[in-house]
Amino acid sequence: MYFRRKTSAGRAYLQIVERRREGDQVRQQVIATLGRFDELQASGQLERLVRSAKHLFSPRPIFHKLDETIRGHVFCSFLALVLKTELEERIAALGRVASWPEIIADLDSLTETEIDYDGKRFIVRSAPRPAASLALRAATIALPPTVRDAAAS
Repeated sequence: MYFRRKTSAGRAYLQIVERRREGDQVRQQVIATLGRFDELQASGQLERLVRSAKHLFSPRPIFHKLDETIRGHVFCSFLALVLKTELEERIAALGRVASWPEIIADLDSLTETEIDYDGKRFIVRSAPRPAASLALRAATIALPPTVRDAAAS
């Protein structure tokens, strides 16, 4: 999968393209057209997309034997890119900036612990760190209460 700049009717567009082999021929399929190249560049989205794609498109050994699994992998990678971009735009709309590694680390640090006390079971959630809190607010996701009855869950 890679980005391609495609010119049509005098305008340049940014596309995500997948290359696949059909028999002895190599075919290219456009997964998505992300928008006009000049508009993406002017808004700063082009640079963010390229930075994000470096991580998502980085070559690593993934071996698929069936076309269905290849298409599924490409779809999931593209969906991750779209969701990441949407979250970054929502965070920017709040007038804030957060680094992607901080968001991932902070979300990963969220934990739940089950506690037995006086014959009752409770679930206790850790407090979200700042980047996780910002990402959850931007995505309009509410966390469950810090302490809740395990029987009610």
